[in-house]
Amino acid sequence: MHVQAEAAQGRFLPTISLQIDYMASAKLGSWVQGEAQVMCVARTMMCTQGLITAGDVAITRVSGIFKLGPEFHGAMDRK
Repeated sequence: MHVQAEAAQGRFLPTISLQIDYMASAKLGSWVQGEAQVMCVARTMMCTQGLITAGDVAITRVSGIFKLGPEFHGAMDRK
């Protein structure tokens, strides 16, 4: 999310709301990967959604609302 939304780059993103829906289980040895999308960025908040898959099977759906917090500086700073 930090990479997708320019407004979020270099900022803390405290969680306001997080919804996780577990839909299936991953089989042992499956390749598991996730993809997130930024749905909207407002003045002080950001809305996101994501999907985690195991092979071709969607196993978890997530959505969240995050506050655009203060900028951070140091080892994690990508600027």
